[in-house]
Amino acid sequence: MLVQFDYFFGPACMRTIGSPLASLASPPRCPAGILDCGHRFGAKIGSSRSTDEKKIRFMDPTQRVLVNACCREDQPQSWHCTVPTAARQKNIRPAKVLRRPPKVYYANAISIFKKDAFSMLVRIHAFNQEEIAMPKLPITKIIPIMRLRTLLSPLLIIAIAALGINTVDACTRVVYQGPNGTIITARSMDWNEDMGTNLWIFPSGMERSGEVGPDSLKWTSKFGSIIATGYDSESTDGMNEKGLVANLLWLAESEYGVWDQKKAGLTISAWVQYVLDSYATVDEAVRGLSKEEFTIVTGSAPGRTSLATLHLAISDATGDNAIFEYIGGKLVIHHNRSYQVMTNSPIFEKQLALNEYWKQIGGTVMLPGTNRAADRFVRASFYINAIPQTENTRVAVASVFSVIRNASVPFGISTPGQPNISSTRWRTVADQKNKIYFFESALTPNTFWVELKSIDFSRTGKVKKLSISNNETYSGNTADKFVETKPFKFQGL
Repeated sequence: MLVQFDYFFGPACMRTIGSPLASLASPPRCPAGILDCGHRFGAKIGSSRSTDEKKIRFMDPTQRVLVNACCREDQPQSWHCTVPTAARQKNIRPAKVLRRPPKVYYANAISIFKKDAFSMLVRIHAFNQEEIAMPKLPITKIIPIMRLRTLLSPLLIIAIAALGINTVDACTRVVYQGPNGTIITARSMDWNEDMGTNLWIFPSGMERSGEVGPDSLKWTSKFGSIIATGYDSESTDGMNEKGLVANLLWLAESEYGVWDQKKAGLTISAWVQYVLDSYATVDEAVRGLSKEEFTIVTGSAPGRTSLATLHLAISDATGDNAIFEYIGGKLVIHHNRSYQVMTNSPIFEKQLALNEYWKQIGGTVMLPGTNRAADRFVRASFYINAIPQTENTRVAVASVFSVIRNASVPFGISTPGQPNISSTRWRTVADQKNKIYFFESALTPNTFWVELKSIDFSRTGKVKKLSISNNETYSGNTADKFVETKPFKFQGL
């Protein structure tokens, strides 16, 4: 069943989407003193209603059978609607709620508490008496998400839209595809504390380890790269000398499976680095990683007891894109030039489905504005294709910066117990045509850049570091400001 709220400056009405009125079931017999909502459901949907008229109906999405409900006024401005028992048992199916671990609820009744002319409080009651309390939201925020037809289960959509179950928001990544090979990738890094980020230059020919013990993956870097670290123990973002960009973002649904040590292991903190070291293009990376010759091994994130759960986005100098996620212990690869945006939960497949709905509305009509991952995905998807198509590098880079700033979280915002729903710490923009890596910190006034063409990435090149963890201020091309430094060790087991 999929429920939508309608609002007519007084009445609070609920109905399902996607079925013709002709398929309405027979009105139920309601006990004395309870409003029979079904008898008036034949009226044209969307027409003006009197202020005291409240209706609800449920639909089995498989059988497309509508079930009318009985409603009563429990207290002033409060109505409780219940599906008749026989119809409920026959037609209402279970719906999964987005929680970890997941629980299954059977929607039984819905209470509508009218707050004022523009908002209401909604509660969904389950067969097992468990209740999901919905916070008060402006009705304008509820309607657009509720009109998603059958993309997700109803309770899942309601939970995302109203309850604000949001434990997975962190960072945004977007790719600009301009004329004459102008390809630019940007990302934001959101976290609840300073990550001690620094920029590093790595030459080719470096001997690497997966850092998970004797069965670690071993490799030698084919390409040099510039990367941004987290805690100087992981590569979170970067571009190699061929213009391949890798961005690591949070995804709470990630499950990498149990490492049985039959394959070599690679610490998740070196995932980005392995890709930048090994591949020149997205197509090469997809063909290589799809062989699954190693296992990603995760561990606790610095300063946390929970495991790091991440997914990876890559783009190359041609504008090709791929997303890598481990869902249920299986590698899922989304490879298509059109995959220009990635944020966080839900998984990428569902993000695409949500974005398709908003495309029908149109970004010039309305865009979602919260810091939730799904909302940032929609905004970034619209704006990256709305900004000017130009090969003028100055204009293109400025435009892409404006898009990633639009998807950022104001500095100082944090959510207790959820370190990834936090302020944007820094942003990067990678010009893959001209091989320039831009960096912008929230705590320093200047945007600076590194021109990769002026870096020695040969096997005789040196590992170098540009310190920015102490809020150092730079301007212009800072390639000559890097200092030769011993390479850091990736966090592993």
